[in-house]
Amino acid sequence: MKFRGAPSQVKQTGFTLVEITFVVVILGIVAVIGSNFVVSALESYRTAQMRNQLVQRGRLSLEQMARELRMALPNAVRVSAGGRCIEFMPVVAAANYQGTVADASNNIAPQNQVLTGAFGLNGANPRHVVISPFSPADVYTSTAPAARVGLGTLGSAPYSSIPFSGAHRFIRNSVNRRVYLAANPVRFCLVGGNLVRFYNYGFLTGALGESDPGGNSALMSHNVQPNGTAFALSPASQNRNMAVHMRLIFISGSTSLDLTHQVLIRNVP
Repeated sequence: MKFRGAPSQVKQTGFTLVEITFVVVILGIVAVIGSNFVVSALESYRTAQMRNQLVQRGRLSLEQMARELRMALPNAVRVSAGGRCIEFMPVVAAANYQGTVADASNNIAPQNQVLTGAFGLNGANPRHVVISPFSPADVYTSTAPAARVGLGTLGSAPYSSIPFSGAHRFIRNSVNRRVYLAANPVRFCLVGGNLVRFYNYGFLTGALGESDPGGNSALMSHNVQPNGTAFALSPASQNRNMAVHMRLIFISGSTSLDLTHQVLIRNVP
């Protein structure tokens, strides 16, 4: 006899609604964590890139100012009352003069020139003759005696004398008989949140202000603020160099960078 077997059970495949819901929840959690990680990484990269740009911009500005200030006329650097501007006279050439120049303590009549050792200019354009300044007040004045006088017309190089724009009496003689030829002043100022270099504005004898002096200007960096006082001086003495302190904050969006720099200016009387 033949018997029929019991009907076979059919196996069902697939996911239940609970399993699908559980998977969706897990995937959502992973997506949120992953997206937060990606956003955080991108934000960190953007901040690091912006900070690197600030460092480059700040260092470039400070190095340019430091390079020019190192060539400044000794004891002729001055800072505005608010500390937002610094002014100096670039040294073009220097030489040793012969004999003694007319000064406030001797009876020598005002002179029109001074004899020197041979020197050259290398294409520079000096405007002033300066001997032994002890402070900016000795230089930024139009009265005599003074440490500065306008430069007359030079002859042919090499030069062995320095003519003055008129008869002049200096405040004092240099202990090393040192005479400087300097160009017109240059200023670095914070104006309207920008760091600006001013030049070709002539020679101004009044107090150093913080507004546009005229002439030409060049933007060095935007979005710059002082860190307390932008520019400050440690005055020189007969046995100590002058120090210029620069404290600036460079800003880009919500990122800021505080930079400080110090420049020594040799005091060579």
